[in-house]
Amino acid sequence: MKTQFGLMASVLLACAGALAATPLGTAITYQGRLLEGSHPANGSFDFWFKVYDALDGGTQQGVTIATNGVSVTNGRFAVGLDFGPGVFTGGARWLDIWVHNSTNPPNVGWVWLSPLQPLTPRPSAVWATNAALAAQAGTVVAGGVTAPQFATPIAPSASQLLGFDGAGLAWTTRAVVPPSGWFLGGNTGTIPGTNYVGTTDPEPFQLRANGVPGFCLTPSASAGVNIAGGRAASIAPGTGAGTIGGGMGNALADSAHSSTIAGGQQNQIGPRTQLGAIGGGGGNTISTNAGSSAIGGGQGNAIGASVGGGAIVGGSFNRVNDGATYGVIGGGGGNAIGAGAAYNRIGGGAGNQIGAGAWYSTVVGGTGNVASNQFATVAGGSNHVAGGIFSSITGGSANVVTNEGDTIGGGAGNTASGGDSVVRGGQFNRADGLTSGVGGGNGNWAEEWDATVSGGATNWAYGVSSTIAGGAWNEAVNYWGTVGGGQANSAGYITTILGGLRNVGDNMGLISGGTLNVADGWCSLVTGGYSNRVDGAYSFAAGRRANAKADGAFVWADSMDAISTCVVTNRFTVRATGGVAVNAGTNNLELAGGGLKVTGAGLATRTPAFIHQATSGNTSGFSTTISNPYADGNPGALLLVTHNWSQDYTSETHPVGLYYGNGHWILYHEDGATMPVGMAYNVLVIRP
Repeated sequence: MKTQFGLMASVLLACAGALAATPLGTAITYQGRLLEGSHPANGSFDFWFKVYDALDGGTQQGVTIATNGVSVTNGRFAVGLDFGPGVFTGGARWLDIWVHNSTNPPNVGWVWLSPLQPLTPRPSAVWATNAALAAQAGTVVAGGVTAPQFATPIAPSASQLLGFDGAGLAWTTRAVVPPSGWFLGGNTGTIPGTNYVGTTDPEPFQLRANGVPGFCLTPSASAGVNIAGGRAASIAPGTGAGTIGGGMGNALADSAHSSTIAGGQQNQIGPRTQLGAIGGGGGNTISTNAGSSAIGGGQGNAIGASVGGGAIVGGSFNRVNDGATYGVIGGGGGNAIGAGAAYNRIGGGAGNQIGAGAWYSTVVGGTGNVASNQFATVAGGSNHVAGGIFSSITGGSANVVTNEGDTIGGGAGNTASGGDSVVRGGQFNRADGLTSGVGGGNGNWAEEWDATVSGGATNWAYGVSSTIAGGAWNEAVNYWGTVGGGQANSAGYITTILGGLRNVGDNMGLISGGTLNVADGWCSLVTGGYSNRVDGAYSFAAGRRANAKADGAFVWADSMDAISTCVVTNRFTVRATGGVAVNAGTNNLELAGGGLKVTGAGLATRTPAFIHQATSGNTSGFSTTISNPYADGNPGALLLVTHNWSQDYTSETHPVGLYYGNGHWILYHEDGATMPVGMAYNVLVIRP
């Protein structure tokens, strides 16, 4: 309320009649007109009046007078004022007025009426200025009575005070005067509990500076004394032991017992909130029945109704909503704990939320993060949603966990929804299967139980316990399928594809790599190459376009662009248009051009194929002894012998045979004919 004061009427000295017989008193009557805004005021108002000896910078004269409940009708009012003796001594005087609507709390809404109002006397008051020494005067002018004029036993000493000792007036020292006031220089001889500054009635005790109320002790009918400091502080009458330390416009509502506002401005603690506390800042609010809640400072922070033990350390526009018991916000801006949540924490950041009804959830920081279920955690980052019980998001951006125990380590746009599923990082990855996991990469999806995608891009593990290590566009489509890497590979039941491009395996098969290979038979194997296929069980294919259709088939095809197929069970099939060579150290066996060639074979060579020639040293009678490391000491060896024409050009006309004796194989004429020296034979040794 802003009021304007208009002076009307005058100052009247008491006892206006019979002036010669009775002296005038010190009381005056003040009449005025009070406006609220531009309209005459009506109602009950409280006033404070003081008198000064100058319009500006003057000294107060006499006491301060408080008049409560003055009736104001159509703006008009009149009050009797007695400022005590020595105030109206003939000099000019000005009246200082404060006004307060009686319906407001005692310390709220006081308005100073500026400027000071001049006091003009009536004729009788003019006459009274000349009566200072008259016998009939009821007052004594300053200096009119000196110390010797008092009927005291002895003259006073310096600093002594005049008092009544029970029998008459006496000069005594300050120490022995029963203190009835507090002196500017301090008191001595006080008794704790007996001597004090304050009131003995239920009225407030107020301290002012420059005439402006700054500190007030107000007795409470419910509990103790309320302490209100600062400007326009307000403590409701029904509150006990409340404290406002300072600041401006701070307020404790009804029954906010033992609550405290240390300072700041426009901070409020609501009704029935006991043991609440606001440290400072501006516009902070603790609502109804939010006992033991606290706001450290900041601006525009709020703790809602029925929030026991809630706390906001600082920041701005943070909110612990209704019923969010023991919710704590450390700082930041625009963070909120939802209604009905309990034991939740937001460390800081901006725009973070704990969902309604969530318990024991935490958002450490970041921006726009939400923890909306029990025991959910978001450590940082931005725009995350932790919606599952015991779910967690460590960082990144726009990640979502929706089921119990789901976890995302970081990255962006990832989703974990399977329950105890994990996405470690990357971008736009999904772990939807129970206990599934994605290590990283981009656009990977672990859909089934225990499915895992370690990395890569756009890989899809939708078989139970299937695994994709990396690569791109790979899929593991059945139980325990595994793809190591590569691109566009597909692994079925307990099948492994190590890499390559567009390979397909199933039924416990294995593909090592290559392109466009298929391992479809049970326990089949394709080691690599191009466009090989195994349909038979326990079969093998390798090379280019090898096709093992029968069970137990082994098919290897060379680089020729043609299908090499085996349809016979347990057959070993090789297509080698350049021949077949078997290397064993320096000895090579080669099948090429329709024949078998042993590299290095010749006369008496130490190879599995060689030429044996009868000499005088190895021939006796009808036999010749063979000496070769592959045949010697090997009675189980198979020796194939033909006549060699190139060494002797002699025709062999006798049947020959072989037998083993004394560690060597012996070649002989079966008809007993003499073995001529120089006869030559081709020998091939096959070891068992």
